[in-house]
Amino acid sequence: MSERTPLLGNTPTSNTNENANARLLLACYAITGFLDSSAVSLLGSFASMQTGNTVYLGLGLAGLETTATSPSPRWIKAGISIAGFCTGSFCFAQLHRRHSGQRGSLVSLSFLLQTVCLILAACILQTHAVQHDTKNDTSWQLYVSLALVSFQSAGQAVLSRVLECTSLTSVVLTSIYCDLFMNLPGLNHLQQGRRAGAIISLLLGTVLGGIFVRSGGSFLTVLWVVSMIKVCIAVIILCINRA
Repeated sequence: MSERTPLLGNTPTSNTNENANARLLLACYAITGFLDSSAVSLLGSFASMQTGNTVYLGLGLAGLETTATSPSPRWIKAGISIAGFCTGSFCFAQLHRRHSGQRGSLVSLSFLLQTVCLILAACILQTHAVQHDTKNDTSWQLYVSLALVSFQSAGQAVLSRVLECTSLTSVVLTSIYCDLFMNLPGLNHLQQGRRAGAIISLLLGTVLGGIFVRSGGSFLTVLWVVSMIKVCIAVIILCINRA
């Protein structure tokens, strides 16, 4: 399967479906904000946004992640997160390419698989009682959980290609900021509204994640919350497609 092969073949997208897909991805932006703000605050690295993790990894390789007392594991966690995300991107893309004629069912299945990864990560942390997460935690349980969370985050990014909304990746804002202000007097108000919505959604999710962390929430609890949200999305999509 080549890189140019569409993830959905040549399936046309109606305006109604396009609007629904955009709303789904905007919800994913809010999830990303909630998950990543918690991950950065409690673990020291991102779970979804790999630009920041690449910077952390580079700083670690340059020896700037080592303090006078002990080396910081942040760059290691960043590398694990990048590896998990890249693996997830490949796996989720293959899933959609091989079953491109079943869009609705596959989108629902994708969210269910993401949920399974989150539940597995939460169970690993809960079973081994890794509930008080610190940025210096180097347990294998935390590393495996982070890899699983990053793996499932790739599922959201792949969905932006599957749903033919490539401008809304559900995890990145840099290009959104560029497109929004590059086309500030743009005539396509719908596209501009989606770009602004992506920024607001991720910001809102980040604020909620920050409030959650300030209230004493753990990364374990974050995983369970996001799991419940994603399984609800999966069920709603499945019901809509069967209606």
